[in-house]
Parts: sequence; structure tokens; C-alpha cells
Amino acid sequence: MAELTGKIEKRNVGVGTWALVATDSQVYELRKLSSEFQQPDLNVTVTGQVLENAMSIAMIGPIFEVQSCTKI
Repeated sequence: MAELTGKIEKRNVGVGTWALVATDSQVYELRKLSSEFQQPDLNVTVTGQVLENAMSIAMIGPIFEVQSCTKI
């Protein structure tokens, strides 16, 4: 299980996807982000895992499957 902190962004690639720009500037595509946290510019800490063998059409960075999310 990994923990990341950063800011939520909506990326308009294809049909659109939610991303996390981490404090180290790495961008992660978020999978299974709860609708209550689907807000641009929201600062959060997410826990979950990077999906090593997953791909998407967005191709914005590693895919991170969210287990939990906390607003900070």
C-alpha cells in the first residue's frame, strides 16, 4: 500500500480522467476515485497502489488505484 499527497486535477484526454499531481510533481492517473473527491484543485492524501501492468488511453502517468482518500 502506498500513500501519495498532492492536488486533484481533471485532465481532458479522451472522455476525461482524474489525476493527482503529487508534491514531487509526478502525475498519476487515478482509478476508483470517489465522486466526493472529484474536484479540481482539491488537496488530498490518497492510499492505494500503483497498477504496474495497467494501461489507459490517457497516458498521463502511472495508474494509481485509490483505496482511500482524505481531504487536507
